[in-house]
Amino acid sequence: LLISVPLSVLTALFVVRIAPKKLSMILSIVIELLSGIPSIIYGLFGLGVLTKLVEGLGSIFGIQTAGGISLLATVLVLSIMILPTITTIAITSISSVNNSLILGSLALGASPTQTNFKVVLIGAKSGIFSGIILGIGRALGEATAITMVCGNSGSGISFNPFDITRTLTSTMLQGIHESSGMDYDIRFSIGLLLI
Repeated sequence: LLISVPLSVLTALFVVRIAPKKLSMILSIVIELLSGIPSIIYGLFGLGVLTKLVEGLGSIFGIQTAGGISLLATVLVLSIMILPTITTIAITSISSVNNSLILGSLALGASPTQTNFKVVLIGAKSGIFSGIILGIGRALGEATAITMVCGNSGSGISFNPFDITRTLTSTMLQGIHESSGMDYDIRFSIGLLLI
């Protein structure tokens, strides 16, 4: 969320309030296309591109990574995945801000930048918050793309950004065929937590 929310909100603000009409239409179409991409494609992109970036970043700092497969790669994939969802809803929310509020702000002497940040975003905050909730829902339910880039550590979750880790959904996937015992109870509890 720290990565994708600012990017999404600023992109939506640019598309609705700043960009020329033709560029705004093109960007809206691109964002809608990105939201329709299956999660496995994001996982392949993460595996092919983002892991190489993480591996390069690790070598700059002298940190050994498992070929770039790490918590940082997982975070980047999830950030890219939820970006179109939040942006699309933020665009709709910003577009629905009453024009009289915007004109009133400008008439009172506020600059366009002040109007965009203090009137438009404040007026659209409930819709933006809804987009954030939907984005979190997509991120929490994701299993396939994340399993490809997290490394599925046998020891569980790691908070080192360059270390392999395991997510809740990938933990559930690993024992999908078990129907009784302690492992089943753990996976059932993880499912309840995700819900």
